Amino acid sequence: MDSANAVSERSRKPLDSNLLQRILSSIVLLPIIALIVWWGEPLVSATVILIAVIALHELFGLFRGGGYQPRRSAGYLSVSLFIIAAALRARVGLDWTGLALVTSIIASLSVELPRRNRQHELLHWSLTLSGATYIGWTLAHFVLLRAIETPLNPGGWLSFLRLEPGAAWIVFVLAITFLSDTGAYFTGRLLGQHRMAPYISPKKSWEGAIGGLVFATLTGVLLVYLLGLPIPLWLGALLGCIGSIAGQAGDLAESLIKRQVDIKDSGNIIPGHGGILDRIDSLLFTAPVLYYMITIFLTII
Repeated sequence: MDSANAVSERSRKPLDSNLLQRILSSIVLLPIIALIVWWGEPLVSATVILIAVIALHELFGLFRGGGYQPRRSAGYLSVSLFIIAAALRARVGLDWTGLALVTSIIASLSVELPRRNRQHELLHWSLTLSGATYIGWTLAHFVLLRAIETPLNPGGWLSFLRLEPGAAWIVFVLAITFLSDTGAYFTGRLLGQHRMAPYISPKKSWEGAIGGLVFATLTGVLLVYLLGLPIPLWLGALLGCIGSIAGQAGDLAESLIKRQVDIKDSGNIIPGHGGILDRIDSLLFTAPVLYYMITIFLTII
């Protein structure tokens, strides 16, 4: 997600022109996301595979724009296998992530064997495998989040919605990530003065990053009340803080890739947001980090 926190008047103008598009796109997408999360399996897994394939297509487009040649067929196979392995683990308890990884390594190397150009095969292979892992394995954690079964507290303010535990935790991760991004966006526009990563993403500021951290921390506390999450308030705040840090790191990671190939957006599929990858870049870090933190704390508390 591009939570670009502006540091100058000149950098704020294009943000204003895109703000209405961003809001309208969110209004359209949020009910669809909510329905998919509420519905559960196998719709969640199918949706994650679709998003992963589109995001990988955009990532490989970025690589190709920089003169590299990742192999799309092997990449699409790999992201699908990572998510299918997560679905099997969630449904029947079989952890086939290792098999998915081994198959991905074999497939991505095998497609290089018939190539006559022997100069860059290792580079193409490494980009294919790392790109598929970056997208597929990280997004697979949404399937694992949906499978969490620790009961919610019945006193949650939104308990009348009868959310299943896994659905509530996906809502938690999405809300933490998006509100961190929103907090960084508006705080950066209002107060941003000190650039955080000028060589990677010149519009981001430390003020915006702190604003995102505060928004996410407060959101974590609020969601404990709203969703009836079976964790203490301090843990909701901690998870919100960790999620914000992970999400902002994910945002910067995609900015680094785009800076390397000198391309502004990964695509234009979502008005006001760019491509799918631009919209989920923070989630690629937030989902796995929060999944493991959540499962660890649910085990020990």
